[in-house]
Amino acid sequence: MERKSVAIFSAVSLAATVVSCLYLDHPIARFVAKLALRKTALAADIPDLLFLSVLVATLLLWGGYLYRHLRGIDDTRTGFFRLAAWTVPLAFVLKSVLKQLFGRVNTRVWLIHRPEHDFHWFQGDEGYSGFPSGHMAVFAAFMVSAWLCYPRFRPLYLALMVVLGVALIATNYHFLGDVLAGAWLGVMVSVCVARFVNIPPRGK
Repeated sequence: MERKSVAIFSAVSLAATVVSCLYLDHPIARFVAKLALRKTALAADIPDLLFLSVLVATLLLWGGYLYRHLRGIDDTRTGFFRLAAWTVPLAFVLKSVLKQLFGRVNTRVWLIHRPEHDFHWFQGDEGYSGFPSGHMAVFAAFMVSAWLCYPRFRPLYLALMVVLGVALIATNYHFLGDVLAGAWLGVMVSVCVARFVNIPPRGK
């Protein structure tokens, strides 16, 4: 992405996230909760396996990269392994830091207690770790890594990110603003890392 495109994307993402946090998040969460009570929306508890998933994915990605690199294979697949191996764990670490910084109340906690303020700075412990969405950040980082290396399937990557975002909101695991912020984080991690990682010509 060009610097201008990155700046525009960041500005639009920031504006959308702020608008969502101020005006959309609470109404959407209440709407989803009402649907869940009527058993017309997803309300199942999803096991939080993000750390384990990131650990396994990182090991596999680095393993794939080293296997090909040591054999002198420097193609698009090798570049993808290298890029994703950096972006996935980096997105996880950054989202963890940001959760501690913002300390936003989790959606389900908000629905029960309705605190006056959503954000509790530097209190990102259990119940206050909603912003940004870690699942969205990590998944977006992986998808954008694929987006940069295999542009042919970009509509699929976008569709998968939308599906995950909708699922996180539909299960009241995250506010819309959390998801938007997580998506921005994942995209920016991949774009920034890609500037320092040599990706061979695409299409191989």
